[in-house]
Amino acid sequence: MASLHNETAQTYAKTFLGSAQSKMTVVVQQMVDAKIAGVLFTHAPKYKDTILIEVVLGLGESLVSGKTTVQQYKVT
Repeated sequence: MASLHNETAQTYAKTFLGSAQSKMTVVVQQMVDAKIAGVLFTHAPKYKDTILIEVVLGLGESLVSGKTTVQQYKVT
């Protein structure tokens, strides 16, 4: 929750959302034994007008920790 108020989050909100006032949502999901995990970015600053999907084999932990090279799919 505190990460919503750090300088990086505030700058991002001002730049891309037009205001430093933003809201946070917490999603709680049931854990499953995944064969493939991924993250979908609907707004990837590096790729304008593109949805970016990053996937890895196994659980998502290896994706978010950077321990594994991800496969990227760009959808325009």
